[in-house]
Amino acid sequence: MREPKKSYGSILKSTSLTGGSQMLSTIIGMLRTKFAAVLLGPAGIGLIGTYTAIQQFVISLAGMGINQSGVRDISSARATGDQLRVAETVYVVRKLSLWFGIAGALIVILISWPLSRFTFGDTGHALPIMALGISVMITLVSAAQSAVVRGYRRIAELARISVASSAIGTLSAVIFYYFLGINGIIPAILLQSVITLVLSWRASRRIAIQKVKLSWSQIRVHAKSLLGLGLAFMWTALLGAALAYLVRLILAREFDLTVVGIYAAAYAISVSLVAMVTNAMGADYLPRLSEVSEDSNKMAQLVNEQAEIGILLGLPMMFGLILFAEVLIKLLFTTEFLAALPLIHLFALGCFVRVFTWPMGFVLIAKKRSALFAKLQSAFFVTHLIMIYFLIRQFGPVGVALAFSLNTIISFSVVYVAARRLIRFRWTVSAFRLVAFSSVAMLSVFFAVHFIDDLLVFVAFTIVWLALSICSVRSICKLVSDNSRVIKALERLPKFIRSFLVPNVSE
Repeated sequence: MREPKKSYGSILKSTSLTGGSQMLSTIIGMLRTKFAAVLLGPAGIGLIGTYTAIQQFVISLAGMGINQSGVRDISSARATGDQLRVAETVYVVRKLSLWFGIAGALIVILISWPLSRFTFGDTGHALPIMALGISVMITLVSAAQSAVVRGYRRIAELARISVASSAIGTLSAVIFYYFLGINGIIPAILLQSVITLVLSWRASRRIAIQKVKLSWSQIRVHAKSLLGLGLAFMWTALLGAALAYLVRLILAREFDLTVVGIYAAAYAISVSLVAMVTNAMGADYLPRLSEVSEDSNKMAQLVNEQAEIGILLGLPMMFGLILFAEVLIKLLFTTEFLAALPLIHLFALGCFVRVFTWPMGFVLIAKKRSALFAKLQSAFFVTHLIMIYFLIRQFGPVGVALAFSLNTIISFSVVYVAARRLIRFRWTVSAFRLVAFSSVAMLSVFFAVHFIDDLLVFVAFTIVWLALSICSVRSICKLVSDNSRVIKALERLPKFIRSFLVPNVSE
């Protein structure tokens, strides 16, 4: 059994690295969105979101989940110490990703004309959609390189790739938007794919991996293992991409591209914040969970620890998002996007539930329960789509956000039952208290801000937010060892501030 403080410290280290890079990438992305909002307007934001949804849908379909299952298999192979097995797995992941990428590009080119007509009502967007096919191929090849880096748990390397890719991609996108307007959207997407490929390729090539060359029959054997779990990943990603595409399609047909842009802005703000926490799970938590997949007790311990760290980091962010949503909209977009305010409130609730649902969900992946994983994701997709269909007619665009939040609650309930059955999972006392307390706090600020327009209420909850932030930092300090990077970083602060954040500060 791993030492608790050491385990919490490892989780926090990976989360802070990934989350820190995600924060920088988010800030850079916000600048990109700000320029897009000013230069292209809500309709331009809506078009970017629609192109991205199409791109992600094809990536999910063509990728077959190889890159995600590759992380799991590379991690498992490394745990055995068999370098030949690791090298063979990496070789097959790279080969399959290239082949599937080429196939994905051809698929997009072949269906570009009918897809343009179905999505936009005309064939005017067929050539831009064809260009998306090239980005699909590049992205899948890039994802294979990132899978190798993730499988080796090179978290710092992943962080550098994320920040550099966002920075260079944002700068180039702003230039394209400024000179080409809406016509600069596709070149910006293509260049972003190329930048990520170059950076991920360099990172993966720095890892010392044994050189191998496999025959077709050998590739087929490894591919069978990868596709077993990969198809479940593919199906899940496909459902997510299909949902993103269908939501935008429904909003465009029921309303217009301006409403699509408002929805995309609200969703982007919410998800980008929670991604600072959840992305760390795929980067480091999943490989660690896979390494102990034969020990249910260790898995349950890791789930609880990951959920606790996730809540302590996520609560101040999501609480603050609801509280300061209007300020963020004005800062990141323009006053044209203020209609996104109620959507952000609801998205924030759903995103926060994800923080303590995803650690349990990764149990199914680590245990290779691909069929169960795919069935559950299919069920969540159906319930989500049904709720969107009915709620959007009752509440308008806000219905989409309401459906998202309700579906995350359903997902949490079902995944918890699945984790109980697979590893006899139970919340520890400390984790349960955090889940209960944080849920009450989030509901309180939601109802207060959403239904009570009063300055005193806003000031009161701002004070509560500051208190929650301080308590979260203090709680994290108690969970990690005294020589952790977090403690060392906080100890550099002035004594007065340090006394609030670090418990038992010595004189």
